[in-house]
Amino acid sequence: MLDSLQSAIDTQTSVRDALGKAADQVDASNSAAQAQHAHIKALAHQATSSISSLQSSFNDTLKPQINTIAQSVLNTASILNGGADSLNKALDGLNATSTTASNDLASVRTTLNTVASLLNATSSRLNDFSRDFTTALNGNDMAAIRKLLGKDPDALAAMLSAPVQVSRHAVFPVANFGTALTPFYTFLPLWVGALLMAVTLKTSVSRKTRAALGDPRPHQLCLGHFGVFAAIALLQSTFSCGGSLLFLGVHAVHPLLFMLDGWISSLVYTFFIYTLVVSFGNVGKAIGVIFLVVQISGSGGAYPLQVLPRFIGDISPFLPVTHSIQAMRAAIAGIYRND
Repeated sequence: MLDSLQSAIDTQTSVRDALGKAADQVDASNSAAQAQHAHIKALAHQATSSISSLQSSFNDTLKPQINTIAQSVLNTASILNGGADSLNKALDGLNATSTTASNDLASVRTTLNTVASLLNATSSRLNDFSRDFTTALNGNDMAAIRKLLGKDPDALAAMLSAPVQVSRHAVFPVANFGTALTPFYTFLPLWVGALLMAVTLKTSVSRKTRAALGDPRPHQLCLGHFGVFAAIALLQSTFSCGGSLLFLGVHAVHPLLFMLDGWISSLVYTFFIYTLVVSFGNVGKAIGVIFLVVQISGSGGAYPLQVLPRFIGDISPFLPVTHSIQAMRAAIAGIYRND
């Protein structure tokens, strides 16, 4: 038993020693593994820090610059596209302009060539006449001088005074001077007629009449009583404008517009003066007379506004007769644009 126990003890001792060696080996390997793990962990941490720093640098520095460059490229491309469209339009416009200019220049060239030919022919005739006349004078040949001057004195005088004649074409022709002054002498009497109506007719309604009408409101009285003035205004404008066309024989390209201008203008003048008299009484009549005096020269009916003092041209657009005269001129001679 002792030997057996001793043998078992020896065996257990061998096992213990083997386990101890194995444990020592495991401890040594574990230390190396832990050191390697720590080294790898440190390297991984460094790599992570480098990647984070790189990503931060990219987001903070490089990425905004890339975005700025991309936006600049897009803006440049947009500008280039717009510039290309503008250039294409400009080229189209230049092509059309060059075609029109070429046609116009060809027409001008033809006209200038014709004028040059006429001037050359006239110059040749004048040179021949001057040579013959000088020769006759130098030789005291009175017969030749009488012959040169006696062929056709009128034609010779006309040629010497005006070797080139200008053809005049009236775009808006007017028959005579009286027709040209018709607007001025039509609308001023209509203004005077409106003044006379405001002077001779009552502009107010009596208390008895207002009571009989049921006391209408002031604007109803004003507009209702104006109906009498409007009827008389239409009658006098019809007589004046119709008489100008039928009895005086004033030429008008658009006679209906001629009459329409007279009717509307007479209503406007009458309503203007009627409102002044209703509002201000005798002061309103004086204002109407002042307007009449100013419109004699400021309406552009007799004298062009360009030759009058500047302040008259400045107030002319605010005078009713100015627009009536312009409209009637269009009805007489023809409408230009939106006249």
